[in-house]
Amino acid sequence: MARHHVALSPCGRLIIVAVSGVRDDAAARASTAEALALRTESGVDRILFDTRFSVMPVQPQALMSRAMECGRRLERSRVALLCEALDDTFSRVWRKGLVETGHEAIVFTDAAAAEAWLMTEADAPMVYVP
Repeated sequence: MARHHVALSPCGRLIIVAVSGVRDDAAARASTAEALALRTESGVDRILFDTRFSVMPVQPQALMSRAMECGRRLERSRVALLCEALDDTFSRVWRKGLVETGHEAIVFTDAAAAEAWLMTEADAPMVYVP
């Protein structure tokens, strides 16, 4: 069963989007809509997108289309994509789609490193990923 949670972090400086389970199109659209609404409402431009516990059985081309669509609708943001492995197709495709639409995005496997990058002004080449 697909689930998602979209909220501000306790410090109020990050938007956390956590998805889990097998994600279908309806589940993906629901979490995207909530994340876009919270970004607009809060003005917070740092997003932690945690995909570690989810699977989305969709072709990379369709996934890229969805990422580009979201990227065009999303106000300029810095997005850390958290996944289990750096070669995770879902996170890599989302990162590429977000970057191509003007956002800063990096794939991480470590939550602390992702949060540290989000909370700084460091450029991607300056980030240490254990």
